[in-house]
Amino acid sequence: MSSKSISTLKFQTLNKDALYARSILLPVVKDITIHLIGCGGSGSWLAPHLARIMKLLQDVHHFGVRLVFWDHDTVEEKNIFRQNFCEAEIGLNKAETLARRFGLAWGIEIIAVNTPFSRETLYRNNLGARYGDNSMPVLITCVDNNKARQDVARICSENYSWWLDSGNLKTAGQVSIGRGLPPREPSPLRFPSMTTWTPLPSIQFPEILLEEAEPRNEEVDYSGMSCADIALVDEQGLSINHSIASAAAAMLMKLLVTKDLRHHCAYVSIDTGTSFIYNSPRILTGYLKSMDFVSEECVEEYGDQEDMEQAILDAENEPVFEEDTGETAEAAIGLA
Repeated sequence: MSSKSISTLKFQTLNKDALYARSILLPVVKDITIHLIGCGGSGSWLAPHLARIMKLLQDVHHFGVRLVFWDHDTVEEKNIFRQNFCEAEIGLNKAETLARRFGLAWGIEIIAVNTPFSRETLYRNNLGARYGDNSMPVLITCVDNNKARQDVARICSENYSWWLDSGNLKTAGQVSIGRGLPPREPSPLRFPSMTTWTPLPSIQFPEILLEEAEPRNEEVDYSGMSCADIALVDEQGLSINHSIASAAAAMLMKLLVTKDLRHHCAYVSIDTGTSFIYNSPRILTGYLKSMDFVSEECVEEYGDQEDMEQAILDAENEPVFEEDTGETAEAAIGLA
C-alpha cells in the first residue's frame, strides 16, 4: 500500500503585542489645536483629511478646534503631479492655498502661516498650548529636513504635546506618534487595557534629530513629459505620499475621534503593505526603562497580561453598593 504524503498547515505566529495592545487614553479637554507643519508631498494630501477631522470634532463632538497650516514655500510647476496642487495655483504659497481651498469647502477657518516653522514663531503668535490645561496640542511634521523636527522635539519637552511625524523615500516610509512625558508623572500603564502615553517620534527614530539632513526624496520636474514618460521616470513614487497621508489620517482619527488607537508606528510600503508597532506593555515598558522614567510612588501599574486579568477579576469582585448588604439590584431600584 503506497503511502501518501500528508501536507501540514502552517499557522501564522500569534502576535502577542497586537493581542495585548492598549488604546490611548486622553484627558478631558475642550480645545484641540492641530498644526500641520509642511504642506508639500505628504502634507498636501493630509490637509483635506485634517479639514474633515476638524469639522467632525467641531460639529459632532463639540470641541473648540484650531487648525494651522505651516509652509513658506510656493507652488511650482513640478509640484502639481506629486503634490495636491493644480496649475492655477502655481506661484501661490502652499499653506495659504490649502487653507483657502479646504476652509471654503468645509466652511471652517484654517490659519495659514507662510513662514518657516519655529518655536519662536509658534509662541510669538500665541499658537502654542500646554497639554492637559483644558487643551490638547497636536503637532504634525511632514517635512524633508530636521530643523523643524528639532524645534518640535523641544516644544514637546516643554508642553508635552502630541507629535505625529511622517517620512518617506520613493516607495516606503513610516508614520509615528507620541508625546512628551513630564518627570514624575503617574505611570502611563496605570489603567488596565489603556495607556496615557506613547514614545515621541524622536525616541522611536533618534536619527530624525541629527544636524545633517536626512536623504531627501528628490522631486522630478515633470513639465513637458508625457504620461508614459512620467510612468517610466517615477514608477510607483507618485503614490507613496498618498499612502503616508492615509496612514497618518487613520492614526489621527483613532486618536482624536474614535479613541481606539492601539499602535504608535506604522511602516508603509507600496510593495509589501502596512505593518504596525503596537502599544503593548512589553514595548512601552522597554521605552520607559530606556528613558530611566520614574513614576509617582504608590501608583499601581498593570504591566502585562496577568496584571490586566487580575485587575478585571478585582473589579468584578467589588460590591456594587457602598455596603455589601446582599440586596439585589431589583430590590434596590424598587422592582422586587
